[in-house]
Amino acid sequence: MVRTHRVMRPGPLATSAIAALVVILTMISAAAGPLERGPQAGSRPGVKEDLAQRRARVMKQLDASTMMILWSAPTQVYSHDVDYEYRQDSDLLYFTSIEQEGTMLVLMPGNRTKKSASSTPPSWMCSPSSGRCAR
Repeated sequence: MVRTHRVMRPGPLATSAIAALVVILTMISAAAGPLERGPQAGSRPGVKEDLAQRRARVMKQLDASTMMILWSAPTQVYSHDVDYEYRQDSDLLYFTSIEQEGTMLVLMPGNRTKKSASSTPPSWMCSPSSGRCAR
């Protein structure tokens, strides 16, 4: 018995609809403000101010010509198909309270316009069932 596989390819309308959805979701994700997305941000009064003070204290100790870059912790695989529960890097969690993988924080004390920046993957890149983000 011979089996054939039929490959379904989306038409031009479906492709453009998917592209439009990706752009809209990216814009919504970017508008949320990356340093305010952590699970603790906004849950207690003063959390955002506390995180800003932590970043300011460490930037005072850095030279103006240096940068501090913190990456999120990598995912750990238990076996070939099972992952450990994700645990964020302690330093990044201390400065941002963001527990999402794929996060990066850059502190630039010598920069005149922007002293810090953070980046998280948009929510559409993360699987709702596993919480893992696409790489």
